[in-house]
Amino acid sequence: MLEEYVQNLIALYQKDLEDYQELLQKMQAYHNFLNSTGDTEEDRDIFQQKLEQFAAYRGQIFENLQQRAKQAKELEAEISAQLAQLGTSLEIRTLETHLPATLYSELLNLAELLRQQMAAVLALDEKIIPLLNQELNVIKAELHRLQGSKKTKNVYEQTGQREARFIDKIK
Repeated sequence: MLEEYVQNLIALYQKDLEDYQELLQKMQAYHNFLNSTGDTEEDRDIFQQKLEQFAAYRGQIFENLQQRAKQAKELEAEISAQLAQLGTSLEIRTLETHLPATLYSELLNLAELLRQQMAAVLALDEKIIPLLNQELNVIKAELHRLQGSKKTKNVYEQTGQREARFIDKIK
């Protein structure tokens, strides 16, 4: 029974690893795109489109990861209950004596690969976020420039309708 729970946990970890690898590839492609964009109007349109696609994709991946994390927590609770009956606690080292060597080594390898992939995603995040902030600051500066020129135009041109004035000459 314990082996079955661990095999299910390994299957979840493998799906997580695949998602992290795919996310890392998409993040690298998006990072390369951010480094290659210019300041033309066409580039800004493409930038917005790519940003929306990337954000939607990333959101979906993280939603999948969160759902699997809930499933993993349930499996870990079952494994912990099984280990409690055997008089031990849930730690990866304590599983070694209760699992076949191949299953235990697969679990260890997957846990390490997941840790490495998560670290790589975080490292790439640290590169992407400043580029997005820089682009946001450029857009804000452009917006302030446009608002300033609109205010200047409105000072010299009244945009509202003028009131009708009647001057009564007869008193």
